[in-house]
Amino acid sequence: MSSRCCCGIFSVTTGAQILTAMMIWGSLISFMSVIVPTTTHTTGSRVYTGISSVFQITAASLVFIAIQRKQSILMAPILVVTGISMISIGLFNIVCIYGIFDQHSVVPDWIRLILNGSNTNSALAYQIDVEQYVFPVTIVVNFFVSLFLLFSLWSFTVYSNCFRHLKQIESSRYSIH
Repeated sequence: MSSRCCCGIFSVTTGAQILTAMMIWGSLISFMSVIVPTTTHTTGSRVYTGISSVFQITAASLVFIAIQRKQSILMAPILVVTGISMISIGLFNIVCIYGIFDQHSVVPDWIRLILNGSNTNSALAYQIDVEQYVFPVTIVVNFFVSLFLLFSLWSFTVYSNCFRHLKQIESSRYSIH
């Protein structure tokens, strides 16, 4: 098994640490967004975002410990986090793709709600025709959700390779020579 990350530049442990640092940074920003009082978050979204951010930070911190101690079992939480992320983004991607073909489904209706909200709260002197923007915005949302899915698949692969690499180190440490 190659101990190189899929990009071929870094070792698999360094690649996992870079992804983990990015995850901690993003989770901290997400956590801070629910602490600062705004009207954009409902109580339910604050609780969900807060709990998921804490879980992500905890799982990500264990990656650094796993690599330092060379204990593969400590990689399990990050594999669960990225697995859940892949599944949820994949399901949302399916809903988004469906939204391209049915312009009165969840995603296009959500886009209408956002566009209508920005239309009524803005200081624009004219009203925009929301319907002409729904389909193109649905395509853009689809594009970005697909990119997030690819990134999630890639990060799961990096963490999985790191897990296997650490497992290999553990087995060689305990094998009889």
